[in-house]
Amino acid sequence: SKFLKTELMTLNKEFGKMTVIKVPCKESKGACWARSKIQDQYSKEKYILQLDSHHRFVENWDTSLIKELKTLQRRGYNKPILTAYLPSYEPDKEPNGRINEPWELKFDRFLPQGPAMPQPETIDDHASLKGPVGARLYSAHFIFSIGDYYKDILYDPDFYFHGEEVSLIIRAYTHGYDIFHPHKVFAWHHYTREGSKKHWDDVSEWSESNDTSHARYRQLVGIEDSGIDLGVYGLGTERTLKDYIRYS
Repeated sequence: SKFLKTELMTLNKEFGKMTVIKVPCKESKGACWARSKIQDQYSKEKYILQLDSHHRFVENWDTSLIKELKTLQRRGYNKPILTAYLPSYEPDKEPNGRINEPWELKFDRFLPQGPAMPQPETIDDHASLKGPVGARLYSAHFIFSIGDYYKDILYDPDFYFHGEEVSLIIRAYTHGYDIFHPHKVFAWHHYTREGSKKHWDDVSEWSESNDTSHARYRQLVGIEDSGIDLGVYGLGTERTLKDYIRYS
């Protein structure tokens, strides 16, 4: 606790106001619930960045990402999103453990419960590209967009883990957002985190929460009608689910 307070004071002094939401691990309801709590802090900022805690960044990553977003807007995409499974890094091999090629997301498989699962692949022609490439799938550990994204795509706190990302891209697309993968490396993500505690290590009833996620996903995409009222966590009205199916 003392270390956290010291770090927070340092960050506040260097970067301005920082907000920390402290929750005992036993009271946490998982990633989507936590991201919903973070989203509640949105205060009309011009841009939003969603990420996990274990990243590394290139120098001037923020101004570079803003430039990419503005370029997409000049091309007619009024509500662009940059997202990707970022290339990996290994903390104990820094900086030699970094992969320096951008990744895109491709379809891997459907889970028996419904959600589509992505897998990353290298953007092979990235060196010759002049801008981001169209994305059909989503990463929750890296989302950069205009501030309105956090007003339009509210995080469903009753989602748990599986189904989070594909539900987000469907909802964003139907709300009129256009989704892209960066053609350059702006950041890296640490994937394995061997030995690190996960939420499901602390909370025994996590599987029930995951089942709830699956049911809400199936309701969202019309696999089944179980009478769940998704409310503000449902589809948008600017495009239809069929539009996304054709697009993807």
